[in-house]
Amino acid sequence: MIAQVAPAVRVSLGEEFGLPAGTDCTGKLVGALRSLGFHFVFDVLVGADLTIMEEGNELLKRIKGFLAQDPDAAPLPLFTSCCPGWVNYVEASAPECMQHLSTCKSPHMMEGAVLKTAWAEVLQRQASDLCVVSIMPCVRKQGEADRMPFQTLSGARQVDHVLTTVELAHLIKASLGEASFLDLPNEAEFDAFMGVGTGAGQIFGVTGGVMEAALRTVVKVAGPPGGGNSTVGLKKLEFTEVRGMEGIREASVTLPPNPTGVLRNTKELVLRVAVANGLGNAKRLLKECKEHSAAAKQLRQKRLKQHQEAVPEVPWEWEWEWESEAELSKRFQEEFDQYRFAEMKDGTPPEPLYHFVEVMACPGGCIGGGGQPRAPSKERASVLEKRRQAVYGKDERCVVRRSHESPLVKELYEKWLGGGPGSPTAHELLHTSYVSGGPEEFDIAKEAEAPTIDDAKGLAKGLAKGLAEDAEQHGPIPKKPMEGTPSNGSS
Repeated sequence: MIAQVAPAVRVSLGEEFGLPAGTDCTGKLVGALRSLGFHFVFDVLVGADLTIMEEGNELLKRIKGFLAQDPDAAPLPLFTSCCPGWVNYVEASAPECMQHLSTCKSPHMMEGAVLKTAWAEVLQRQASDLCVVSIMPCVRKQGEADRMPFQTLSGARQVDHVLTTVELAHLIKASLGEASFLDLPNEAEFDAFMGVGTGAGQIFGVTGGVMEAALRTVVKVAGPPGGGNSTVGLKKLEFTEVRGMEGIREASVTLPPNPTGVLRNTKELVLRVAVANGLGNAKRLLKECKEHSAAAKQLRQKRLKQHQEAVPEVPWEWEWEWESEAELSKRFQEEFDQYRFAEMKDGTPPEPLYHFVEVMACPGGCIGGGGQPRAPSKERASVLEKRRQAVYGKDERCVVRRSHESPLVKELYEKWLGGGPGSPTAHELLHTSYVSGGPEEFDIAKEAEAPTIDDAKGLAKGLAKGLAEDAEQHGPIPKKPMEGTPSNGSS
């Protein structure tokens, strides 16, 4: 039995036990999960760091394709994909925008995929021998885990069950007692294999956090040594311009020229980003992006027409194809595109409204998720702010605050994920695809061994039964972490 815990949970769980809003009870939480019988307790911060590595790489590839005017490049803007409420909305109500969604899985699904492969190999077990339970602030995460594509090659679910913050609190009260939780020392640490996250992973729990975490890595990776003449430079760590609880927050970051860098940009690049706080604001922002895209398409068509009229000496076969571009044969398509881009007088095509957009369906982000403790309406804003400040406080206390600088992340890529972001192995384990209307889901009713979460007592009995059966069938699971795994640090 394996538990993995989201960052927003640790600063809100205490409220269910009478502790002030924003109290960091990470140690108590980890200790309680071990007392409940979980063999291992891991930190979803590591999954968040992997998300930044993959999503940052995806963003840079799309921008590079745009700058190179590659007709096959994936379109901009790139939308985040770690919020299942947002992904469900796009699949159900705006399927024409699915190509803009990042193909990255959410942090807990990435971590579940790694646990069911790499950690299973370390333990010398089959993926189906491991039961991964995610502790999440979101009521939509169980539905996300139920997506049929989220399974291993052997057919095992990558995440078996999801408990919300409130459901975990009920389980602790029913199994251990409220007083026992409060008496636990706030000192227990996550297990080492996936237990040392960065500050970037910590801020995933607040609106604007995914964007800031991505910028910390993207700006550093894409920028030249020393930062050039940019005011951003390579030393900037906190992008406070994307923080806040406004409905839609916009910002821009200037990347200096770096002809030898990952983007090969010979001029300054103004990276335009936006953060949508709440699904209603996301819908409004999506509408603005669609309108801009339509206007850009019209402008591009106007430019092509102007260029056509300005270049009379075009070979007759190209002139004929130019008038019916939609019917270009496969034989001429590549040659035509190269000619069109090479001869355009005004450089690049129209800029996108944004390059990168973060969307969180719940106001405030994950700290305000539907599975979190509910505060009275008059106190809700204050409670959210205290949770938010607690998250940023944990980020500031972390030794490593950029995902790509994490020794654990580097080790995971070197040993298990094909060497680096975007590798075939990483793409197989950490990425997904989308289906108009949503993909097929696992039939929970047919999974006889799945413990019920209708009430805390039933779940406690199910967990205890599962642990006993596991020990009888396989023997005790070793506690020794993987050799060479970094020791625990701030989380």
